[in-house]
Amino acid sequence: MGGNHFLNLNIFILVLFSGYNISAQNQSLEKGEVWVEAKAGLSFYNRELARINNNNIDYQEINNSLRLEFIPQVNYAIANRLFIGGQLGIGYDSFEVKEIDKNNTSLNYKIGAQLQYYFLKITPQFYLKSEIGVNYNHYRVNPAIETLDTQTSNYLKTYLDAGFNFLLDEDWMVSIFFKDIVTYHSNTPNFENRKDVESSVIFQDFIRFAHFSISYRIN
Repeated sequence: MGGNHFLNLNIFILVLFSGYNISAQNQSLEKGEVWVEAKAGLSFYNRELARINNNNIDYQEINNSLRLEFIPQVNYAIANRLFIGGQLGIGYDSFEVKEIDKNNTSLNYKIGAQLQYYFLKITPQFYLKSEIGVNYNHYRVNPAIETLDTQTSNYLKTYLDAGFNFLLDEDWMVSIFFKDIVTYHSNTPNFENRKDVESSVIFQDFIRFAHFSISYRIN
């Protein structure tokens, strides 16, 4: 009986060690790789949404807010752990102006480019990443108050993001990241309701508008 336990323990250690070696040898994020990434943000938080179009609805009570953002990206490794790519995106806001029982909504369309760098490898599967990017945005606000005109704004945005990335295997990766740590907006109003150069309160803003992504290697 004791011999069987010893044999089973040796087999378990061998399998575990072999699995670690295979994982360590099968490295991703190498030069020439192409990854498709889908970023998404979701928030039910009211406070930030209440600032949108504040010249017209500051006096109203805001309720039932929803905020979504979806940003597909394609990234090409120009060096190990260094990627360049392009992005398209759409953002959506909706919140109820309670006193008139109608929704104020907005849409934001974007196109741009980004540079990603996986600057710290903690384990063969776990990395820390930074991303800088620039995009052109078309922002459209439909006020809940019918007598007010639809507002549109075109603006340029630059940003710095950072995140935690976990390689599920050679072809799949999931990420949690802090969005818009530092931004520049060329015009207002905009989807983030920021002016010029601003920095975020990292953890507070993540709780208010959390962002995640999943990536797939296509070559």
